[in-house]
Amino acid sequence: MTVLSGLSPAAGVVVEMALAWRFGASATVDAFRISVLVVLVGQQLFVLLPNVIVPVFAAYRAKRAESEAWEAALSAANLLVVPPAVLALIVFVRPEPVVHLLGPGLDREGARSAVFFVRWFMVACVPLVWSGIIAGVLAAYDIFWLPAASQLLGNMVLVGMIVLFGRDWGGTSLVVGVLIASCASWALFLARLAALMHDVGVRPTGWFSARHPGVGQALRLGLPVLGAVLIGQWTAAVINRVLSHLEVGTLATFGYAWKMGQMVSLFPGALAAVLLPRFAESWHSSREGEFRETCTKALRMALFLALPTTCVFFVLRRPIVMLLFERGEFAAEAGEAVARLFGLLLLGAPGLVAFVYIQKMFYAVQAMWVPFWTQLGVAVLWTVLAPAVAARFAADGVALMCAALTWISCGALLVLLHRMYASLSMKELAVFSAKVGPLAVISASLGGQGANVIQRFSGSGTWSLTVTVAAGVGLASVIFYGVAVRWGFPEALESQRYLHWQRSAMRSRLQSALHR
Repeated sequence: MTVLSGLSPAAGVVVEMALAWRFGASATVDAFRISVLVVLVGQQLFVLLPNVIVPVFAAYRAKRAESEAWEAALSAANLLVVPPAVLALIVFVRPEPVVHLLGPGLDREGARSAVFFVRWFMVACVPLVWSGIIAGVLAAYDIFWLPAASQLLGNMVLVGMIVLFGRDWGGTSLVVGVLIASCASWALFLARLAALMHDVGVRPTGWFSARHPGVGQALRLGLPVLGAVLIGQWTAAVINRVLSHLEVGTLATFGYAWKMGQMVSLFPGALAAVLLPRFAESWHSSREGEFRETCTKALRMALFLALPTTCVFFVLRRPIVMLLFERGEFAAEAGEAVARLFGLLLLGAPGLVAFVYIQKMFYAVQAMWVPFWTQLGVAVLWTVLAPAVAARFAADGVALMCAALTWISCGALLVLLHRMYASLSMKELAVFSAKVGPLAVISASLGGQGANVIQRFSGSGTWSLTVTVAAGVGLASVIFYGVAVRWGFPEALESQRYLHWQRSAMRSRLQSALHR
C-alpha cells in the first residue's frame, strides 16, 4: 500500500512530463486541460463515493447485517451508473455546448481539439463511477491498495500512448489512452470484487434493489457528495474559462503547476483514504473521547507530513520544474511560468491537505452537507471574483486566489467541526503547528542553500539537476526529521517505527523471493 500510494501520484507526474515533452504549452494541451474536466468528474466520484459506502457498511456491520450492506452497495453502484451513462450519450452527440461552457476563449485549433476530446472523455467517466462505489466496499474490508493500483495502471497506459504514438497520432493518442485506462481500471475492480465475494461467501439476493433502505441511505449521503463534486468542477470550470481568454499556453502552464502542487498531498492523501474507516468506527465507538482523539492525531500527522513537504518544494521549485519538464517541445519561458505558478499554488497546499482530512471526518459522522455548503460558498466567490482577478493579474492572480480560498474553506470547516462535534483539540493543534511550521521553514531553507551550492558547481544538465534536487530534499528531510525526533514529536517516532517495520517487511519479502 505504501509503495502504491507513492507510485500512483508519481505516475501522474510522469503523465505531465510526457505531455510537456511531446506537446509543450500548445493549443492541444489547452484543449486537453479544458476537456479533461469531464474525466475529473468521474475521478472525483471515484475518490469520494467510498466516503458514502464506508459509513453505510459500518452501520450495518454494527447491526451484524453484512449481507444487507452488500445488497445496498451493489444496488447503489448499478443504479448510480445510469445517470452518467445517459449524460455521456448526450455529450457524445452534442459536445459543442460543453466546450463553449468550459473554454469560450479557446482559439480555432484548440476548440476543434476540445470537441474531439470532450466527446470521448465523457465515455470514460461511466466505468469510473461504478468503480468508486466498489472501492468503498473494498475499503470496508481494509482493501485500500486497489484504487492506487488502478490509478497507477491508468497513468502508465496514458504515458505509453503519449510516448509511443503522440508524435504520429497527436491528440488521438490522448483519447485512446484515457479510454483504455478507464476500462482497465473497471476490469481490475470487477475482478477483485468477484474474488472478495467468493472469499466472504456473500451471495446478494438483489443487484438493483432501489427500495432497499440501505440504498436510500447511500443515495441521501451521496447527494451532497455529488454536489461537492459538481461544485468542485464548477470552480475548475470557472478557472479554465477565465484562463482560456488569456494567451495560448496559459491553460497548459497553469495545469502543469496545478499537477505539481498535488505532489504535496501525495502521502497525506493516501493516509486520509486509509483513515476514513477508522473515523467511522471511532464515531460509533462506545469509548468516550475516542473520536476526538482519533481526529486530532490524524490532523497532527497530516500537518507533520504536509508542512515540510510544502516548504521543500517551494524552495526547490525552479530546479524541480527544470528537471521534470524542460526538454522536447517545452520551452524555458514556459518553465519559468510553471515554477512561478507552482510557488503560488503551494501557499495553499497545507490548507488543502487539512481540508481533505476534515472533510472525511464530516463524512464519517454522515454530515455530508456541511462540506457541500462550504464548497458552494467558495464556488460563488470564484464565480464573482475570478474574471476580475484574471483580467487584472492574469494567471498569477488566479493561483494566489486558489491559495487564499483554500485556507478560507479549510478554516470554515475546522471551526464548524469543532463547534458541532467538539472533535478536535484546537489548543493542541495550534501549539503543534507553532512548533512544526518554523521547523519546516528552517529545514527547507537550509536544504535550499545546500542545493544552491551543489548546482553552482554541477551545472544544469539532467544528472546535475537530479543530484541538486535530491541533495536539497535529502538535507531538508534529515534536518527536519532529526530535530523532530530529538524534540520527541509522537508523529516522528511513529514514522520511525513505521519505516523500521517497512524495512523489515521488505527484507523478509526479498529473502523469501531469493530462497524460492
